Amino acid sequence: MEATGHQKYLVINQEVVAEIVKAKGSGSALPSQLYTECKMKRISKDNTINKAVLFKLKKGWKIRRGAKHWVLGAPNGRKLSIPSTPSDIRSAQNFLRNLKHIEAQGGV
Repeated sequence: MEATGHQKYLVINQEVVAEIVKAKGSGSALPSQLYTECKMKRISKDNTINKAVLFKLKKGWKIRRGAKHWVLGAPNGRKLSIPSTPSDIRSAQNFLRNLKHIEAQGGV
């Protein structure tokens, strides 16, 4: 099976692929459990951002693919876009700072 769309970012076993196709076919958002059970290959080219995103997914945050970037959703409903190809040297620091701001507002 050839990886398409959001699947190209994941290393997935066949059962998870079936769940993703079923969820996408019904028009519903993909459950975050599918992402946390998978080994994520790459969300951002910055390893610090990738590690932070994986940590938050394990804590119950959700992730979805936006028009141009992945979007990380906090349990309190706040959203944060994930830079795919950060060009600023401080992008990881800025991303972590924004995560802390969301956590301070109850996003655990």
